[in-house]
Amino acid sequence: MPSLPPRVWRFIVGWGLAQVGAGFVFTFNFVYLAQARALGPATAGAVLAASAAAGAVGLPLAGHLADRFGTDRVTAAALLLTACGSAGFAAVHRPGSAFAAAILFGLGFATSWNGLAAIFGGSVASDQLDGVFAVNNVAQNVGFGIGAAVGGLIAQVGAPGSFVPGFLADAGLRAGFAVFLLVAASPPQPPRRPRPQPARGLLDRRLLGLTAIATLVMAAGFSQVTSGFAGWTALKTGSTALLGLALALNTGVIIVLQIPVLRLCFPARASPSVATGGRRRLPLAAVGTGLFAAAWLLALLARPAALVAAMVVFGLGETFYAPVMSALVNDLAPEALRARYNGVFNLSTQVGTVVGPAVAGALLAGGHGAALLVGLAVACALSGIAALAMEPLLAPREGARA
Repeated sequence: MPSLPPRVWRFIVGWGLAQVGAGFVFTFNFVYLAQARALGPATAGAVLAASAAAGAVGLPLAGHLADRFGTDRVTAAALLLTACGSAGFAAVHRPGSAFAAAILFGLGFATSWNGLAAIFGGSVASDQLDGVFAVNNVAQNVGFGIGAAVGGLIAQVGAPGSFVPGFLADAGLRAGFAVFLLVAASPPQPPRRPRPQPARGLLDRRLLGLTAIATLVMAAGFSQVTSGFAGWTALKTGSTALLGLALALNTGVIIVLQIPVLRLCFPARASPSVATGGRRRLPLAAVGTGLFAAAWLLALLARPAALVAAMVVFGLGETFYAPVMSALVNDLAPEALRARYNGVFNLSTQVGTVVGPAVAGALLAGGHGAALLVGLAVACALSGIAALAMEPLLAPREGARA
């Protein structure tokens, strides 16, 4: 395991525990709204889109507030907002209450993740950034997997009340983490690394380029796991059990291989700062997107073994991609703009989550599932090419950081 400050370990553990509730909410919310509460799939889809859109709208303001008033305070407030959204889902009976809960949840979730990324980025040195985000990726996948597994045992479509404990548990875990963040966390230690000079502001073309790449990867990659891939698998096999197995193995690959992949790519003696490792990180991101593309092409075979293997390959790609992009953004960020840099970058998650499932749903509904997968593979491959093309943009920083 990477050697990280105790403060960072506490945050990672707290966030991982909070993801137990998230595993339930994200896995079962669509089924809960569409079937258990009988709002219908169209309304359920619109509610989830509204949640992602709320996060996209709120992120810029959240980044500004965090830089001005402190990331710990703003992140704690966001966690409480998310908790209110989860509790609101438990009481949903009509579309209006569903949209209200979704807006609270989406705004709070996006802001809390953004704040946590900024806290990580401001708490460690450059050579620890990849380790922080890698370990956090493992922790949140463990928590998410536990939440999804437990939720599958207790939630029943014919009994809407069986979903309520999951939503209330998520609310309680997030509220508890918010209190911990304010009360038990020690003051941050200044990271021992050079500050970016000069500060380029939010129009830094490196930040905007990374955000554009991440948006494409989110729309054509991550968001498709529970939308395009799930729909294709159900269409071709009619088996929810197979989908569950594929997603479980996807999570397992990340949990088992994330740290070994980190050690392979960044040996302990190497320092993956922007000056040296920034140019190492981008090829690793390209490896990840290449594996995403391979996963979608594998899924084209539409056989059970190929569908399961596709999620295994996708999980392996995530171990390369997920830690390095957030690390690079935080290494680029001037300290006074750290939360805002993360806010701009994390818009990629919100926008991609809205666009990706919408495109997948339209193509699957039109009987163009194979074309969807080919298009996703091409988009992922192009994002990797774009990452490699960004390397020259980092070159001027080598002299400044040497």
